Amino acid sequence: MGNISDADVVSAYLKNVLVSNLRKALPGLYMYLNSLTYGRYGMSLDELLCGNPGEFAKIFIDYFQSKKIAYSILEAILKPLAKSLEGQEALKKLLEGESKAFKEAAIKALDKEAEKWYREVLGNI
Repeated sequence: MGNISDADVVSAYLKNVLVSNLRKALPGLYMYLNSLTYGRYGMSLDELLCGNPGEFAKIFIDYFQSKKIAYSILEAILKPLAKSLEGQEALKKLLEGESKAFKEAAIKALDKEAEKWYREVLGNI
């Protein structure tokens, strides 16, 4: 993929999936959580997902006051992760606050799909 790493491509892909799915499904929640993360962390919700996944998960767990509900919502919003066992493991690691393990599992689960997305995006420029 040239000068961009697999981790960078997967991060960009996850950010795109998060923003487009959350805005579409729950626009009010997206606006609220995005303003909350700007206030607390000085970054957008999608930047927090890839920059500090543990804190990203904490935002959802605190908002829904349930790890189980947060998992269900994130599973629906981050649909590509829910499609494989590795992706489901990544979601579990995310909610456990294991940022490094989440990133590693997400890269394994989404590497090929993210690369395909990246190539399509480049083709549309």
